[in-house]
Amino acid sequence: MSRCSTLPCRRAARHDLEQSASFHIGGPAGGGTAHRLRRATAVRPGAAESCSAIRDGGAHRGEELGLSAPAHQAGGTAVIPHDVFVLDYSRDGTDARALTAREIAALKTKPDGSRRVMLAYLSIGEAENYRYYWQPDWDTPSLAPPWLAPANKRWRTNFPVRYWDADWQAIVFAGENSYLALIVAAGFDGVYLDRVDAFEEFESENPAAREQMIAFVASLAAHARTLRPGFLVVPQNAEELLDDASYRATIDAIAKEDLLFGDGRAKRPNKPDRIAETLAHLEHLRPARKRVFVVEYIDKPEDVAGARTRIEQLGFIPHFAIRRLDTMREGDLPPQKPGKN
Repeated sequence: MSRCSTLPCRRAARHDLEQSASFHIGGPAGGGTAHRLRRATAVRPGAAESCSAIRDGGAHRGEELGLSAPAHQAGGTAVIPHDVFVLDYSRDGTDARALTAREIAALKTKPDGSRRVMLAYLSIGEAENYRYYWQPDWDTPSLAPPWLAPANKRWRTNFPVRYWDADWQAIVFAGENSYLALIVAAGFDGVYLDRVDAFEEFESENPAAREQMIAFVASLAAHARTLRPGFLVVPQNAEELLDDASYRATIDAIAKEDLLFGDGRAKRPNKPDRIAETLAHLEHLRPARKRVFVVEYIDKPEDVAGARTRIEQLGFIPHFAIRRLDTMREGDLPPQKPGKN
C-alpha cells in the first residue's frame, strides 16, 4: 500500500501531469498479436519523487525492455532516463510470461536513481484471444459468452465486448483473479485504458452504452484506488465522454490519436470541422489542468513539424509514430532506412 492517502497521492500525480513536456509511444517488434500489445508511454527526466509523472515515453513488451538482462545493463531500456513507461503487463499477453514485481520494481528506478512511474496497457472495450483469461470455447461463436461480439475486422485477435456485463467486468477488475488485480500486484502505478470508445459500437443495441462506459471506468478507477491509493487512470480516445463532469473527475489525463491527421484516410489532414469538434471536447480538461497527449501517425518531415507546432500551441503533448507501433522512434521522425543519407 502507498504511504500516502488517496487524495494527496492523486494531487501529486496531477502535479506531475501538469508539468509534462513530451510524450513518446513505441511498440514491440513483429506483428500478429503484437499489434494490441502496443501501447506505451514514457517521459523525460525531471519529474518529482511523487506517485506519478508523465513526460515522454516508449511502449514495448517485456523482452524489448531488456528485462532478461540486469536492470541497467547497456542496451536495455532501463538505461534510458524516462520518467514513465506504459507497457503491457505480459511479454506476450499470457500470464505465464507476465512481468514480475521484481522486474517492474527494477524499471521504476532510472539510471540516476530517481523514480520512474509504470503504467500498464489495459483494453476494457475488447477481449483479446491471446490473454490469460481467454477460453478455448470462445473461438466457437455458439459457445462464446453472450457479452462477446464478433472479431474486430481490423484486429482479428480482438473482440468487442458488451462491457456493462458483470462477467466481463469481473474479468477486468471485479473478480478475484482480475486483469486489474494482476496489474496492481505486479507493482504498476496506473493503467492506460484502450477501447474506451467501444461504446460507440453498441449504442444502436444499448441506448445507455455511453453512460455505462462512464460508469465502468469510474468503478474500475474506484476499485483500483482501494487496492493502491493514487492509482492513475489514463484513457485513450473517446473524448466525447469528457463532456461528463464525473468522467473528467475520474481520469488523470487523456491520450488522443489522429487529432490532426488520419481520421478519415491514413496520413491525410483531417477536416477542420472534425478537428474543431474534437478540440471542443478536449478543452474540458483545461480548467482541471489535466494533460492531453496527442498521437499522430505521420512521417513526412513537413507534416510532423507543422503538427508539433500546432499541438504545442494548443498546450497538448505530441508524439509521432508508425500506426503498427512496432518500431520505437528516438525522435519525431522514423529511423532512416539503410543507404539513405
